[in-house]
Amino acid sequence: MSTRGGGVEQSLAEEKERKREKILALAWALFIRPSLLSPVRALLSPRRWYRLLRSLASRALSRFRKHPADNTVERNYGAWNEYSWPEDGDEWSIDWGSRVAQWYGCLHPRIADWLPAGSVLEIAPGHGRWSEFLIQASGRYRGVDLAPNCVEFCRKRFAAAKNAEFFIGDGMSLPMIESGSCDFVFSFDSLVHVGLDILKSYLSEVLRVLKDGGVAFIHHSNAGEHFAGAGNVPGWRGRDVTAELAAECIEQCGGFVWVQEKVNWENSDALDCFTTFGKRKCGNPARFDNELFMLEAMLIRTRINRYHTLEM
Repeated sequence: MSTRGGGVEQSLAEEKERKREKILALAWALFIRPSLLSPVRALLSPRRWYRLLRSLASRALSRFRKHPADNTVERNYGAWNEYSWPEDGDEWSIDWGSRVAQWYGCLHPRIADWLPAGSVLEIAPGHGRWSEFLIQASGRYRGVDLAPNCVEFCRKRFAAAKNAEFFIGDGMSLPMIESGSCDFVFSFDSLVHVGLDILKSYLSEVLRVLKDGGVAFIHHSNAGEHFAGAGNVPGWRGRDVTAELAAECIEQCGGFVWVQEKVNWENSDALDCFTTFGKRKCGNPARFDNELFMLEAMLIRTRINRYHTLEM
C-alpha cells in the first residue's frame, strides 16, 4: 500500500516491519518449534499441507506489495488486471480453510434466504471464486468485472454453464444489466477496495437493476470509521467509506437497509461491513458489530473445513 504525503516511506517501512515480524513468527512455529503444529499436520495430507504453506506464503508476500493510495477505477483496473491470481482467488479463503468452507460456513448462512434465485448478478467476480456457487443457485447468472483478464478467465472456466454470462464493466456502472431484472445482487471481497464515489455509483445502479422484491448483499469498506486522513489502511480498503455513508446513499437512492454487519477483518477494528438491502422496507432492520468474525473464521477452518478436505 502507498499513500500521498510526507510520511509515506516511514509508514511503508513500519508496515513492512510488522509483516516481517509476523512471517518470522510463522517460520519459528513451522521450523524451530514444529511440535506446535503437530495436531494440524495430523489433519492434512502432505499435498494439502504444501498447498496451505504455499497459500500462506503467497498471502504474506502480497502484503508487501505497494498498493496504490487512491481507490480509483484506474488503480483497481491496474491492480486486478495485472494480479497473478496464484490460486484463482482461493488464496484469500485460507483463514476459513478453503473456499468451499468459507462459502458454506460464512457466506451461505447470511444469504440463504434469497437463494436459489431466478436472476443473479455478481459484481467483480475476479476468477470466479464465488461464481461457481452462484451459477448453481440461479436460473440466470451474470458477472460484471472491470478487469478484462478476469472476464476472459471466467468465460473459459464456466464455458459449460449455459445460464452464465460475463461482461467487462467500467468500474462504476452496470449499463449491460436491464433495470428491474435481478432477484439477487452479490459482491464479496471486491468492493472493499473502492472509494466512496465508486461505491455510491454502484449502490445506485444496484437499486436500479433490482426487482421490487429483490435483495443485494454487498461487502464494502468501513475503514473511514477508523483510518480517516493520511496513513496506511490495512488491506487497501476504501479509506473514505463507512457503513453509515453506505446506508445514507442507499436511502437517498430510494432503497432500504435490512442488515448491516460490521466485521473485523484480520484486524481488531471493524474494518469491513456487509450491507444487505432492497427496494422494500424491512420491518425489523438489524445493524450490529461482529467483533468475533475472525474467531468465526477460525472455527470454520478447524471444524467445518474438515468435512471439505476429505481425500476419497
